[in-house]
Amino acid sequence: SFSIFFFSILMCFILNRNFLNINKSYIFKFILLSITITLIIFSRLDDIFLIIVIFAYYFFETNNKYEKKLTFILIVLPTVLIACYCLVNFAYAGTLLPSSGSSKFGTSLYYNMMSFLNLIIPAGEIFSSNNWSIWQKTSGRAIFIAAPLLLSIFHIIFYSQNKNNLKKRLFPKILFYLSFYVIIKSLYNFFFVWIFHQGYWYFPINIVIFNFIVLFYLNELIKNLNFKKLKFNIIRNKNFELVFISIIFLLILLTVFIVFNSFKNYNTEKEIYALGLSKLRFF
Repeated sequence: SFSIFFFSILMCFILNRNFLNINKSYIFKFILLSITITLIIFSRLDDIFLIIVIFAYYFFETNNKYEKKLTFILIVLPTVLIACYCLVNFAYAGTLLPSSGSSKFGTSLYYNMMSFLNLIIPAGEIFSSNNWSIWQKTSGRAIFIAAPLLLSIFHIIFYSQNKNNLKKRLFPKILFYLSFYVIIKSLYNFFFVWIFHQGYWYFPINIVIFNFIVLFYLNELIKNLNFKKLKFNIIRNKNFELVFISIIFLLILLTVFIVFNSFKNYNTEKEIYALGLSKLRFF
């Protein structure tokens, strides 16, 4: 999707400081970042919370006073462009937001709380003759909110407690700020968007950030694992490497099969593909 495409460009700008030589001019750098953020928001308007966290990252992590003043471009330029977009919508359609967004927006806290409770304790499905199809659909959507939200909270706590060791490393630092975006957007959807209206297309950036955080901790685990002290000699045997990789590959295929097979009772082939692919993309 466009959200992932433009978010990837944004991450290139942030992580690769020589990308397109953007650091040669502070003004050019922040204008380019602002345009990229705006394109992400145009892809999904509820990604507007990115403005807050990207601005916070550059404002608090910048020591240069002149550059710090220019960080306000990250707020002003996207806000102006999005305001123009909303005004055009209002002039043509009589509403600031697209019709799909306006129809789904509302206070959905009570229903979403019940859906999350039902995810943990599916009493209706267990103690009655109700089938599990509704539970499967709502639980999948609830996981899209809960998993990135909980992992982001964990990363914020971990980074805060280990800030002295991690503050010089760019990747965990930017994940710290992006975790706030995940929390804000997840809470926004939890409070204001009925969970049955949500799907994986609501959370592409949340899922990417979730994957980034998982990869960061896996990388830390691998770096700190002393393979020389492992007692299982078979793991140290190079001849076993091919077998080990083959087992992992088969496990991945099995996971894919389980994901798609779990939706075999849905009515149409399109639903099987969409719902199965949503879980597969999440993982």
